[in-house]
Amino acid sequence: MEANPYEPPRSQLLDPLAQKFAKRLLFLRDQPVSITLFYRGQGKVVALAVIYFVVVIALCALIQWYPLMFLIMGMFIGYLSTVFALARRSAKIWPYQKKITDWARVVRMADGDTLDLGPPEFIDSPRTVASTVTYRH
Repeated sequence: MEANPYEPPRSQLLDPLAQKFAKRLLFLRDQPVSITLFYRGQGKVVALAVIYFVVVIALCALIQWYPLMFLIMGMFIGYLSTVFALARRSAKIWPYQKKITDWARVVRMADGDTLDLGPPEFIDSPRTVASTVTYRH
């Protein structure tokens, strides 16, 4: 059977965002799990959200729209609690995630090497759902 000349190549150079993510994973691999480490990586986003909410709440207080101000304060508290819960969950599952991550592939991603974008290799086992999945090559 002839190869399709219009198919994209199976190996491609890594985009810069994936390379940055891989470098961050390698940095986190050797660090102890903590919520502050999570916020250190997300600090700019959280700081911008806090500044935005504080400015909007101050403007609502200035023009005396108190119902809107309390609504936005509730949204702000909900946002902070969601971010905190996400950080707690991430810290809780990190030890398990470290065990199942293919670190050799992450190192190659961080170096910017080409990666095979084909299907992952699965262990044939009657207990895994992946063993029943078939891939076309």
